[in-house]
Formats: sequence, structure tokens, C-alpha cells
Amino acid sequence: MTIHKSKGLEFPIVFLTGIGKGFNKRSNYAQVLFHKELGICPDYVNLEKRYKHNS
Repeated sequence: MTIHKSKGLEFPIVFLTGIGKGFNKRSNYAQVLFHKELGICPDYVNLEKRYKHNS
């Protein structure tokens, strides 16, 4: 549920996720590339070492 859809509603518990990012700003790059012939190519993410490598 988005902030706009929840307007006027009350909840006993609220989880705010992703608040470290800029509010209402779209990323200027995609995390997944789509190619007509090659298919889907997601970015490589190493959670253990905490880094991301673009495809």
C-alpha cells in the first residue's frame, strides 16, 4: 500500500521500509536489463561482501 492509498487510514503498527532513499524520486538506471535476443540480465549483488556489479 502506498502512502497515498493509506491516506485517512489508521494502523496500530506501521513498517517504514526504504526510507533511506530519496522520497518520491525514481532511480535513473534499471536494476534489470531486458534485451530482445539475449533475454533478462539482472545486476549481480553480493550480499555477503555488500557490493553490486552492473550487468
